[in-house]
Amino acid sequence: MLLFFFTIFPISLMPGINMTYALNLGIARGYLRALPALLAQVLGVAAVALACIFGVAGILLAHPAALSAIKILGGAYIFYLGVATFLARGNFKLQKQKRSENIFFQGLVVAVSNPKAWIFFTALFPPFLDADNLFGARTFALVATLCVSESICLSIYALGGAVLKNLLKTHLKYLEIFCSVLMCAIGLWMILG
Repeated sequence: MLLFFFTIFPISLMPGINMTYALNLGIARGYLRALPALLAQVLGVAAVALACIFGVAGILLAHPAALSAIKILGGAYIFYLGVATFLARGNFKLQKQKRSENIFFQGLVVAVSNPKAWIFFTALFPPFLDADNLFGARTFALVATLCVSESICLSIYALGGAVLKNLLKTHLKYLEIFCSVLMCAIGLWMILG
């Protein structure tokens, strides 16, 4: 399990869709208010990992149109989140209750719609699995290890965003614009690339 953790942790720490979203939430809402989305992202990553382990990724890879649809829909949604973040600049304190519910769903969608996670997990897990006992404790220990790694990395990004927000309060508008544009760029990249 330790080898798996040291394999997955640096990969989890790399900037990508989930980490960019966590950074953006840390900036926009602070760490504590970002927690529902971070939890949803971890649950989404776990669901993707289990689906890959149990073969859904094989179906997606055999039917490129299905993978393309996930990629395009996920990219469009992430682009939408970037635009929504841009349009809401400075208004993050409004509708606290409703926004918390939304960010849970958004975090889940961001994690599950990441096509690179599907492909990556399909390639990563087989060497670590017990092929004779796919539903055994080892499989779930691997997914739990992945969740711990992802939780740590998402927290680092969200806390980093919260700290960055406090350090750059005078230039927060520009930071929010940058994060919004970055999310839109990632969404477009998913759709086009």
